[in-house]
Order: sequence, then structure tokens, then C-alpha cells
Amino acid sequence: MDISFRPVLIDDLPTIIDWQSAPEVKQWYGKETTGKEQLEKYRKEIEETPRLTWHYIIQINGTDAGMIQTYLLSSYPDVGDYVQAGEKAAMVDIFVASKFMHKGHGSHVMRAFLREYVFSGKLFTADICTIGPEPENLSAIRMYNKAGFKWTKTVRTLDETLYIMSINKTEAV
Repeated sequence: MDISFRPVLIDDLPTIIDWQSAPEVKQWYGKETTGKEQLEKYRKEIEETPRLTWHYIIQINGTDAGMIQTYLLSSYPDVGDYVQAGEKAAMVDIFVASKFMHKGHGSHVMRAFLREYVFSGKLFTADICTIGPEPENLSAIRMYNKAGFKWTKTVRTLDETLYIMSINKTEAV
């Protein structure tokens, strides 16, 4: 399996919104927003200077298969206050298109992304990476466990409960 990543372009946004609109994705990712709101959010993040969030299209064997994004928690204090993972903590969010779900790709994609982007120093300096699925998203939690993430705590934000998992740089490389 060949896994690669390419930066999200403005022209990719309609496809990303289509992927997110599928019920099996929308159930867990972007469910509180409309497609138009997500489109504007991504557009703003892609064009921001300085860059706070980096978005990538996941490619599996040359086919666009989903989106993954990363950022330093310190760039988003509202999230960082809940997670409390330290100054050099990154966070990752991921979803795959429906036709790539439940095929065993997720942990390989996550490990490759951690090595190539989160812990490589290309984007920022991070010693730990966190992810926050909902506690009921058992398939995602299993995938993150396979990628090496371990549960650290469960936190309640203003509007959701997050099952915080993390992996440090030495475990991911």
C-alpha cells in the first residue's frame, strides 16, 4: 500500500465537504456544522498567515482517500485548555472517504503522517500528539490504538465529550 499526502487546495474543498456529508463520516466529523460553514472554515484556515492548521489530502495508492489535519494545541487555547498536553503538543484530526473505511488503512495512514509531518519538524516542533475522538466512536479508537495512541483521559468540553489519546515522538518514529 502506497500512502502519501498532499496539501489541500481550495479546489479540493467541495470534495472534502462531499466526503464529510456521508452519514458514516458526518456522524463523527463536522456534525455540528453545515457544509457551507465547513467550506468557509477550511478556506480561512488554508489561506491564513501565519499558518495555524495544516490540511492534507490522504492518498492511498494514488487515489484521494480522505483528509488529515494537524496543529499545535497552543495555537487553539480553547482546545488546549481541555486537553492540557503541554507546550509542544500537537493535535491531529482525520477522516477517510466512505469507500476507504474499515479496510485497515487508518493506522498505517496515521503512523505515516506522524512520522512525515507531526514529528518531523517540517511544520512545528512537537514532542507529543493527541487526538480526541468521541468515546462512542469505537472503530476510531481501535484504529488509534493500532497506530500507537494510548488513552490519557476523558474530558467534557462545552458541547462534547472527548476521549483524549496521545502518542509521544519516540513511540511514533
